[in-house]
Amino acid sequence: MWEPVIYSEPSLIESKQCRVKDQMTITFTGTDNQQGDAVVTIIIDDMGVIKYDVVLFGLPMQPTISPKGHEVIVVFESSTIKNKQTFYTDSNGLGMQERILNYQPSYDMTSFYNLNSTANYYPVVSAIAIRDTESKTQMTIMNDRAQGGSSLAEGRIELM
Repeated sequence: MWEPVIYSEPSLIESKQCRVKDQMTITFTGTDNQQGDAVVTIIIDDMGVIKYDVVLFGLPMQPTISPKGHEVIVVFESSTIKNKQTFYTDSNGLGMQERILNYQPSYDMTSFYNLNSTANYYPVVSAIAIRDTESKTQMTIMNDRAQGGSSLAEGRIELM
């Protein structure tokens, strides 16, 4: 199993409050000359909709950790949503398709026990969601471009 590499620690956090929206900008500064900066902007409008934007200015070169390349993911977590290994991805914008972790109706996934990430990532064209059917809460992430997505842990959505 892979271990995530922390990009860097926040170097600057700015917050703005307005009548219609609140905005927080977090800047991460690279630790050396091979690693770029990253800027994360979070906007919350008056309806409670959160817009999350990441600009990444380069990846660190660490051949001892990842000699073949990098995969950059963003993880959204909720400590209150218990999705019971079930998540939903859009079907080309036509509807949401139920996905169950480590399950495919057309073949037995028990023989692919070491492919947890690759076997459980699905195309996400416009949205991915997790639901807690008991508390009737849901977290939906809407993206502006096609990405791969999954929910590999309880209460967690990740996009690549």
